[in-house]
Amino acid sequence: MPTDFRQITSNFGVWFKRMPPEKRTGLLVSLGLTLAAITALSIWAFRPQYKTLYSDLSLEDSGQIIEILQKDNIPYKLEQEGKRILVPADKVYQTRLKLAAAELPREHGAGWEIFDRTNLGVTDFVQKLNYRRALEGELARTILQLDQIDAVRVHLVIPEESLFRENKKSPAASVTLRMKRGNRLQPSQVDGIAYLVSSAVEGMTPENVTVLDSRGNVLSERMENDPLARLSSSQLELQQKVEAGLVAKGQALLDKRFGPGRSAIQVTARLEFTQKEQSRETYDADNPAVRSEEITTNTSMGSDTSSSQSESQITNYELNLTKEHTINSIGDVKRLSIAVMVDGHYNTAGEGKNTKREFAPLSPTELSDVQQTIEAALGYDQNRGDDISVTSVPFQDNELLDDSTFVGVERWDVIFRYGQKVITIAAIILLLLMLRNFIRRAQSAVRMYAGRPMLPAGEEAAPQLAEAGAAALPPMEATASAQAQDSRRTQERITRFVDEQPDVAARLVRSWLVEG
Repeated sequence: MPTDFRQITSNFGVWFKRMPPEKRTGLLVSLGLTLAAITALSIWAFRPQYKTLYSDLSLEDSGQIIEILQKDNIPYKLEQEGKRILVPADKVYQTRLKLAAAELPREHGAGWEIFDRTNLGVTDFVQKLNYRRALEGELARTILQLDQIDAVRVHLVIPEESLFRENKKSPAASVTLRMKRGNRLQPSQVDGIAYLVSSAVEGMTPENVTVLDSRGNVLSERMENDPLARLSSSQLELQQKVEAGLVAKGQALLDKRFGPGRSAIQVTARLEFTQKEQSRETYDADNPAVRSEEITTNTSMGSDTSSSQSESQITNYELNLTKEHTINSIGDVKRLSIAVMVDGHYNTAGEGKNTKREFAPLSPTELSDVQQTIEAALGYDQNRGDDISVTSVPFQDNELLDDSTFVGVERWDVIFRYGQKVITIAAIILLLLMLRNFIRRAQSAVRMYAGRPMLPAGEEAAPQLAEAGAAALPPMEATASAQAQDSRRTQERITRFVDEQPDVAARLVRSWLVEG
């Protein structure tokens, strides 16, 4: 076996040296590019996927975490000047649990556990400082429970107590948030953070809490500075909620009547945000009421022992008075504008390949029924100035798309992760097949030289090969009919010639290869 391998290697070397220079260069370049492509694709496809373990770390926390990772032989990468640590995706959660057991990271500050250990000789200043640190850490941990927040820092300013009221200062706080990618906080959530911090510190008001994002943008709204803007935001949010509720009611009825995806409704609501107080006094002149009544009786005695009696009556009347004091509530619906579009009927015309669907709008009676249903469901009031429009139009897509039509981000992530491996494997297989074909061609050429003595190449070998071929091979017939008749006889002669004089036959074939 070693002798055959050396012979094949020697013959392959001779064959490679006798190749034209341009073919030899192309062969080497092709082999190099193939091997480089296979190596690059393998490294790219099968490299471990790294995900963020922790980010925005202090250098102290980062150093302690790296020490644990090195001790457990967990590969890692550093970014953001060592403030961000990445580990393989399949080890993220396991590593976080292990670091949590070691109380790492401590980037959000210490909490109430700072008082678990008793330190003798601590001054009152240090105790107050530790209290503020613990309160800041606990507030940061609580705010961090929001799903949209990735990191948080809380700073409290608690002034010293003063004996004089005029020298007393209110406490203040600042909260810095770093949001997760693609997330943002609603104004109500920002207000909730301000109320949370202010409620945890005695004497602090929400107006003294400033909330910023990691880019320095102020997220909190100062009520005392811009009350109109705050009120406008609340009014717009209320209007959107009212419109969304009305649209949901109307769409539910339309879906039951026409089916999903065959109708659409939009509602614009104008709300009354002006609070009005009205007082009214009403007098009823037709039905007066008795306010007071006085009856006086006088009796007089005459000289003849006779007496006389008189009576007088005084009645005071008062007009009926009705007083009304009315306060209109904020957010009453002032006017509704309703627009409804519904699909119509489809008639089939023609047969076979000429079949077509023709759209037929709903009849006026059907449109009237739809309008009456929507008016009753949404509280339509003509006296209020409400308007409604119902039209029948063809819908481009009458079928409701199910949830399987929409692929989530996680599903695309899985498809990309495994898809790149499949593509890489397929490309490697294709390159290996190309390499195998090349090797087979090279081996077939090498086998022609295997076990045969080599003849020096050049002009000296050409006459000898020509004479050997002329002497050994039988003369060929001139006509095609003669060749057809003697084909089997010629094959037998060639076979016998190769068996009897293999060296001469090998030299002849070699000379043909060299000339070609």
